[in-house]
Amino acid sequence: MATTLDLPRTHPRTGMHGRAAEATESTRVLRSEGPAVLLSLVIVTCGAIYGIKYAIGIGNLWTKGSGLPLVVFDYRLPMWQSVPLALARTWLCCAEDFAAGLAILLIGSFVLKLFSVRTFAQRYPAMIRAGRYAFWTIAYAGALAAVGLMIANMFLFFEVDRFLDKKKLQMAGSIFAMEKSTQDQVTLPRTLVLAFLPVGLIAFQLLVVRHFPRTLQRAAYYLCRPSVVSAGLVTFLGLTWCVQTPGQIFDQPSYGSYTRNPHVYLATSYLPDRVRLLLGDWDIEHITIERGEVPDFLPGYPGLGDLQLKTRPRNIIFIVAESCGSRWMHAYGAPWQNTPNLEWIIDKEHKGVLFEDSYSISDHSIASAIGLFGSMNNNDCENCTVYAARNWPGPNRDFPVPAASTWLQKKGYRTYFMGAGGRSVWEGYKNFGRAFLPYGFDIAKDGHRHWGKETPDWGFKQDDHNDESLFADAYHCLDDAGKTDQPFFLMMWNYDTHWKYSDGEGPADWDESRFPAMVQGDPERLAQFRRYLSAIWRFDRLLGKLYSDLEDRGIADDTLLVIVGDHGQAFGQHGVWSHGYKLFEEEVRVPCIFINKNLGDYAVGHGCGPRNHVLCSQLDIWPTIMDICGLDCNKIWQGRSLFSTSVDPGKRHVYLWVGGVAAIREGDFKYIWDKEDFELYLFDVRNDPTEQNNLLRQQPVEFKSIKDRLHEQLHKWMSWQAEWNEDLLRNGSRD
Repeated sequence: MATTLDLPRTHPRTGMHGRAAEATESTRVLRSEGPAVLLSLVIVTCGAIYGIKYAIGIGNLWTKGSGLPLVVFDYRLPMWQSVPLALARTWLCCAEDFAAGLAILLIGSFVLKLFSVRTFAQRYPAMIRAGRYAFWTIAYAGALAAVGLMIANMFLFFEVDRFLDKKKLQMAGSIFAMEKSTQDQVTLPRTLVLAFLPVGLIAFQLLVVRHFPRTLQRAAYYLCRPSVVSAGLVTFLGLTWCVQTPGQIFDQPSYGSYTRNPHVYLATSYLPDRVRLLLGDWDIEHITIERGEVPDFLPGYPGLGDLQLKTRPRNIIFIVAESCGSRWMHAYGAPWQNTPNLEWIIDKEHKGVLFEDSYSISDHSIASAIGLFGSMNNNDCENCTVYAARNWPGPNRDFPVPAASTWLQKKGYRTYFMGAGGRSVWEGYKNFGRAFLPYGFDIAKDGHRHWGKETPDWGFKQDDHNDESLFADAYHCLDDAGKTDQPFFLMMWNYDTHWKYSDGEGPADWDESRFPAMVQGDPERLAQFRRYLSAIWRFDRLLGKLYSDLEDRGIADDTLLVIVGDHGQAFGQHGVWSHGYKLFEEEVRVPCIFINKNLGDYAVGHGCGPRNHVLCSQLDIWPTIMDICGLDCNKIWQGRSLFSTSVDPGKRHVYLWVGGVAAIREGDFKYIWDKEDFELYLFDVRNDPTEQNNLLRQQPVEFKSIKDRLHEQLHKWMSWQAEWNEDLLRNGSRD
């Protein structure tokens, strides 16, 4: 009988035995199938990301809310021009997503290279088998993570804090604009499509591999190599550099970070300063303050005492008008009758003073808030002093804001804060609520929670806490304040005028022929602008009712009512929608109104009212309030009383900062130093209020001396402010 030997099985292709044979087979499969799977995954992943964002751009969806209107798809151009431009611009918008795809490919190619080494396969067969399955897992997980990151940013923009959001790591410049704009525009069908996108992504990738195996294997054989991928990455950076050169894809360098090359910025940010100087010196110039010089940004010079009121108000109501640009208010010359109550109080009854040339200190709420809560400016940070993304949740989270609420508490005031909007506004938006509301307020609440020391049961409306609810809360505060002999301070912040602009009652006969040019011809934009004007109209009506209530309570003459905007709002001007992008007039000109009968009588009698053209900013509001009420100022406050005669009106300055852009206004001229776009602007805003004529381009020689003077003053302020805020951060404390 023949004897059968139990010999180890031999692999038919390799002639090897046992585990070594299995490992070698795993290596062979990985080498043949791995590159094809990897390449197809990258193609499908980047295609999905690119396709979704391009579809949003081509459909002109996200341009109708907030964001930059013509960055992606310019419908004003012929199709043969607009489509290629949209493709190139979407390339820029997706640059960091493509970078993620290239990273997947690069890492995967190194893994494949390692596993394909024969000696490695023979020596570590168990690791090769495990590595084969790990490779598939990592490859698919990486692809899903890249797509998931894009989806998460669309829906959870403020909640997602990824490393590519940091200033020096932004792979697509101001990618923030596109993703911020899409998050509120995605409809239910699109939501469902995005929800099933990861599953569809894998299914489509498997379908591609199944039907085009040889093509993918041949392409992957040459492409999935570390050297080839590295060369591709360099080419990718170079192409993006060319595409982002101002004047080629974009017709003008006024679209923020989109027009500079973020990849070069990323690389040069790690180079020595000597090398970086080759790209131009756009750092802040450290200009010292001369001995005896007292610039108007220094704290401790409020200029009080010139306002000689016979009877001064004790109580203060301070109302912040969210996103209310003065350009869009009839009280400031707009052609739509949306502020009848304010105009009646100021122009007919002369019960206050309206300041015509008033500015915010920045173009978004949290950056303006430090001036509104405490008469202080931001330093040269990427967002604002109380929220520095690179430090979050670092020391800036508890920056020692010189809060007026705390100052007034020390002077015996009972203090209140009431805010409209829900959780996303005060608790979800960066460091907004935490930085300001727990300090100095006896009662502080929004529609979501209490922030102050006391928690009265006044009801909550969660995320639909609108302006009507806000003013209902205000009457609760007035009732509470009436129970004591203390003077009171009530601060309010509305929200219905914020994008997307709450719908509600309003005039139906707006003169649409005078709507902004970018709004014309687009039904959705027309509807948005109507809602905005109506929201201002309703806000004005609530203000009128509040003042009537103060009169009915008999405390109107004993109360100073202050209305000021936190920032403006753009509707297509300079290629911008909404706010938070640049420092042009539409984003930073705001209302500033003081209402009190005794103040109004004084202003009319002394030629400083009811309308006043003194140049001012949010920094000046609290010193002015103290001047009117006969109180001394916090020595850290940087503003000046608007009724002070110690400050030459012709030498007053307004200082503004946002991200990489700073600006200064003096007299009729406004100078913008745009570090983001490497641009300088000089406008005569008195004769060119829409800032269409950059005098540094049209008449550079004639206006060089003005530009140099304003440039020096601006950098003197920026360098001082940086040191001052840093010193407060190190040595200051919150009360």
